[in-house]
Amino acid sequence: MEEYRISDEVYEQIKDFYARTLTKEQELLVDNLILNKEINERYKTYGLCKGCKQPRSSNNWCRPCASKRFQQDFKNWTSGNHIIDEFIQRIQLEANGFYEILEWTEYNAFENVEYLDLQLLIKQCGKNQDLYYRGILKIMDGLDTWKEELL
Repeated sequence: MEEYRISDEVYEQIKDFYARTLTKEQELLVDNLILNKEINERYKTYGLCKGCKQPRSSNNWCRPCASKRFQQDFKNWTSGNHIIDEFIQRIQLEANGFYEILEWTEYNAFENVEYLDLQLLIKQCGKNQDLYYRGILKIMDGLDTWKEELL
């Protein structure tokens, strides 16, 4: 199935609108130009990406453009573990916002590192109510082979 995209002609007609505060005339024009309901709603909620000229995926985030940037950077880093690399890359490509991304950071970039085993890390993060940690733990819980590789 082919992905629906707005045309360059449509982009030119709506690029200067502030999507969240459309006038009645602008909203009517947008509704007549963007017939795909999902794309129409994304435009009205998040506005346009200046890079690919398509509605953004979330606030200040364009998934296709972000995925392209991540893919271009894949060759510039490695964890040294193929499974972890694929895990991080998949998360990057599927992220719908900056709050969902993971990036590899080299060990030597940290100072005063104290070793904790993975089980202790999971327990400590599980006590933290921060959504970021709960999101990572949810991802980690779904990847038994990844956890086993680290243990």
